[in-house]
Amino acid sequence: MNCSFSYTHHIVLHVYQFYFSRLLAIGDISADTGGSIEFMTECTTIDMPFCMYDADQHIIHDSVEGNGILMCSIDNLPAQLPIEATEYFGDLLFPYIEEMLMSDASKPLDQENFSPVVRDAVIASNGTLTPKYKYIQKLRESREYAQLMTVGSKKRILVLGSGYVSEPVISYLTRDPNVEITAVSDNKDQVDHLAKKYSNTTPLEMDVSKSEEKLSSLVRKHQLVVSLLPYAVHPLVAKHCIKNKVNLLTTSYLTPSMRELQQSTEAAGITIVGEMGLDPGLDHMLAMESFDKAKDVGAKVESYISFCGGLPAPECSDNPLRYKFSWSPLGVLLNTIQPATYLKNGEVVNIAAGGSLLESVTDMDWFPGLNLEGFPNRDSTKYAEPYGIQSAHTLIRGTLRYKGFSKAMSGFVKLGLINADPCPLLAMDSPPITWKELLCHLLKIPDTTSVDHVKEAVYNKVGRNDSNMETFQWFGLLSDEPVPVADSIVGALTKHLEMMLSFGPGERDMIVMRNDVGIRHPSGHLESKNISLVVYGEVNGYSAMAKTVGYPAAIASKMILDGEIETKGLVIPSTKNIYGPILERITEEGIFYNTKSTFSL
Repeated sequence: MNCSFSYTHHIVLHVYQFYFSRLLAIGDISADTGGSIEFMTECTTIDMPFCMYDADQHIIHDSVEGNGILMCSIDNLPAQLPIEATEYFGDLLFPYIEEMLMSDASKPLDQENFSPVVRDAVIASNGTLTPKYKYIQKLRESREYAQLMTVGSKKRILVLGSGYVSEPVISYLTRDPNVEITAVSDNKDQVDHLAKKYSNTTPLEMDVSKSEEKLSSLVRKHQLVVSLLPYAVHPLVAKHCIKNKVNLLTTSYLTPSMRELQQSTEAAGITIVGEMGLDPGLDHMLAMESFDKAKDVGAKVESYISFCGGLPAPECSDNPLRYKFSWSPLGVLLNTIQPATYLKNGEVVNIAAGGSLLESVTDMDWFPGLNLEGFPNRDSTKYAEPYGIQSAHTLIRGTLRYKGFSKAMSGFVKLGLINADPCPLLAMDSPPITWKELLCHLLKIPDTTSVDHVKEAVYNKVGRNDSNMETFQWFGLLSDEPVPVADSIVGALTKHLEMMLSFGPGERDMIVMRNDVGIRHPSGHLESKNISLVVYGEVNGYSAMAKTVGYPAAIASKMILDGEIETKGLVIPSTKNIYGPILERITEEGIFYNTKSTFSL
């Protein structure tokens, strides 16, 4: 980089510390000691043209090795060029000086009225390489990639997302000094915190969904991508992993859009591991361990019922929903309006989308002290084949909450607050709107309606349910408090509830998972096997959700890097070579499960 500065030393130091990756060298054309570049205290020579300035130590040394900014300040450099060459170059340049001086650097290049000569000479415009010079970026990336490939035995992992579960993932992986992490998030504070706390971790602020070209470049430089982003972003990440032949791990369900990538994943010769968390994740592993043991003795699985929930610890469930967020708040709300399908006593049961799920609640009595309820989750029947339990007459997978959650949440659904459609009323450029005004909009009544009449309209909308009304008032949804700016109503509600339902200092969460398996043995005996997993979060430490999602993901990531998982294509943790080591290793992280069996004829 050839620059001439009139900055003070402090500015140069600041540039050095924060932009070193860009500022590599300074060519001081004026060669004025102590002048335009304050730290340039003596000129270099033709014989020794370079020196290095170390801003941390404020010293200049002759060697060009080590940290610092490369300096070139040859005072008689112009004399080294033949005068004829200088005059010739000047004569060629002079006709174009005026149009360059009259140009506006803030305008796009295609809006400038440049002559072909000047246009072809512009290397970069508005921070972007011009089409003719795009090859420079490719050369730079090729060089960086070649350098990365020669770094000994270092294993490079790209971690996307800095939310609830990323810290135990990074903590576990960086125990290996040969692992280097690039942590990417659109939340600069979170990703900077992770980088400061864990060695070999480099932070990068970026919105993955808006920076595809940069994402592809990043993926290419790593051996594994761990995506902890919302599930909707995973197909985008997966396509870049396939393109660059880089393995991928996610903790989310393999959605239909992900499963469409099976063939291209296999063709690329890479592994994409999905459903590697708690639910989905540990639920698969605990189930398959039971199923495989049953098959080993010639038994058949007749029923499988699995429920799991991330909850506040009982002493922290102090709100009308009896709930606090320990994972994606938007996901929690949207799941309440999803459809569900399950198999019970040989019959397929379908629950329609739109909130009917909350009416299909069952009381759970196996931990009576916790006062739990559960409702089905998505399509349970599709697991019969991958689990290898086509013999089962009952197959149910569901979500756990404290009793009262579904009844309270149904009021939000009835009012139309769990709506993911775009809502222009809540856009950034729209006038602010209050919760009361938003309810008037949803109820199709004038926003000038009195508070009492709005309450009456809401009361009627929720079937004159007193409990729902108390919930709305507790959350301030009948007030003149402004609604957060968002793309949708459920997005605004998510932001509002997230502020009110976050874990406070000294509070902890809890994970409860229960698998009930009915196994018919060759003798005719029925084994009722109960597998229970209960994990509490640490006060001022990792949450239970972070541990039970993060550690399985981290362990599996390490297995991929170490060659323990070699299967190509889309993979979930349903085979013994995967679930066996993970179930063994999670106990070392304080995650334990209990198994009990009773037998009957």
